[in-house]
Amino acid sequence: MRALGVWEPFLRERPVPSLARSTCWGSDSLGHSELAATDCGWHLERPRFDAFMTRLAVAHGAELRSRTRLDAITRIAGTHTTLAASGFVLRLIEGNGNSQLVRAQFVVDATGHQAKVAHSLGNRSLPHDRLVCIWGLIAASADIRPSAPTMLEAVEDGWWHVARFPDGRGIAVIASDPDIVLRRRLHKPGPWRVQLDSTRHLARLLGPQLRMSGRLVTRIAPSARLDRAAGPGWVAVGDAASVFDPVASGGIRNALHDGTAAAEAIVNYRSGRLTALDDYADAIMSRFQSYLEERKILYQAERRWASAPFWQRRHLKGGVPMAAEPSMPSLR
Repeated sequence: MRALGVWEPFLRERPVPSLARSTCWGSDSLGHSELAATDCGWHLERPRFDAFMTRLAVAHGAELRSRTRLDAITRIAGTHTTLAASGFVLRLIEGNGNSQLVRAQFVVDATGHQAKVAHSLGNRSLPHDRLVCIWGLIAASADIRPSAPTMLEAVEDGWWHVARFPDGRGIAVIASDPDIVLRRRLHKPGPWRVQLDSTRHLARLLGPQLRMSGRLVTRIAPSARLDRAAGPGWVAVGDAASVFDPVASGGIRNALHDGTAAAEAIVNYRSGRLTALDDYADAIMSRFQSYLEERKILYQAERRWASAPFWQRRHLKGGVPMAAEPSMPSLR
């Protein structure tokens, strides 16, 4: 944020600092760590943060087209080898259903793990694992106070994470595998709450008067990367380039880093350094490999349920390949 020159505007949004972490992982005990204010994390409410970043982009010259999606992208002939002629035609669908053709000399794929642009151009995702996360909102209470730590607790069927929002509410998330979610019915409020109440530490820390706010939300949480995160005239950033296990808490950080690195690569590429995009793609691949190694060490550290399917899969294979999953519509 400092590199982008938006640190002070970011602080004016009053994000909540995350100054402490409580973790139960690898043993029954609860570990606790304090963070210095200069090295803390931040609890962000994504719609508010996204709107903040969007306003800044528009203020710096970006044109915003709301309620518009990419329907198709076509490479203009002759762009594989000639930089000057590079370009694409994008068909966009607006909220009213009307379509529009837009010509772009360079395209940045920031469409999340669906990577719509990259896939349309013939690239493919390389899956490593795919969790399912089911989260619910916790009503504001004295138990979820500004100084409350971010909490992580491993359980037999996966792991729980609890944090708070700037408005005083909290969020509780369980991460597991699709077949376990279906078998345990963790996407249903009753079984989900029973699992939360049965945790060793979180239930006690949240208190017996815990109240939920709203409905449960189910989301896919894959670990994957593109086979190549850039090519002639295009580059992928954030989750479109590589997406991490949510336990790594790297999504926003990676997206901000990739946006800056991709901008630099595009400038260098258009200035004639044609290896700039390859260098960017190599850096994405290297980062993902480092992430896999760190993730393996983390999951290997939890041995209390070594024979349970969730942990056994991560000890032996690192995770559940996407192709091996049951279909997700049945979770809804």
